[in-house]
Amino acid sequence: MNRRNFLYSGGMLAALTASPAMAMDVIVGHKKPERGIQLYMVKEDMERDPAGTLKQLGAMGYT
Repeated sequence: MNRRNFLYSGGMLAALTASPAMAMDVIVGHKKPERGIQLYMVKEDMERDPAGTLKQLGAMGYT
């Protein structure tokens, strides 16, 4: 087994181990999945109207 395969296998094992626990919290309703956005994506809009831009992003479901 080379280094690349070892790292890939370890990453997949970690992801698969954590996935059911995170999914169960969402299914059971313990927490709502949060979405985020980097404001650099809306840089021009933030320069023109910061409050309005944040309000629109909030309406889209971003936190």
